[in-house]
Amino acid sequence: MIKKIILTQLGLLFTAMLWSQQSSKSDIIQKENAKQGTTDWIITKVIREDSEYYEGGWRRRKAIEGYVSHTSIRAGETLNVYVSTEPADNFRLDIYRMGYYGGKGGRLVKSIPSIKGVTQPTPKDGRR
Repeated sequence: MIKKIILTQLGLLFTAMLWSQQSSKSDIIQKENAKQGTTDWIITKVIREDSEYYEGGWRRRKAIEGYVSHTSIRAGETLNVYVSTEPADNFRLDIYRMGYYGGKGGRLVKSIPSIKGVTQPTPKDGRR
């Protein structure tokens, strides 16, 4: 009988520890999602040139192009951002965390107001 009580108490303690860990993870997510969100991450200011008709689809814009090394990272990991501007010009980099944020879908994490852009050469077509 004593062994059963001890095992039951240990089981309850283990369950309480698991619940506490899960609860703290939920609290972290709830606290993050409660932060002020923004819709500024949505690209809405794309200017279509007169020569560009809708049926032709969108085309490359060399004024500023970029991509990142990862689509998703964890806290503390490094994200490399690659940008080309033609002509070489300064640009601003805004970094957003995607999430619920009251239905706005993102939160501004950091803004770097002025980065010197460089023109990267266009890769040659690899087909032969």
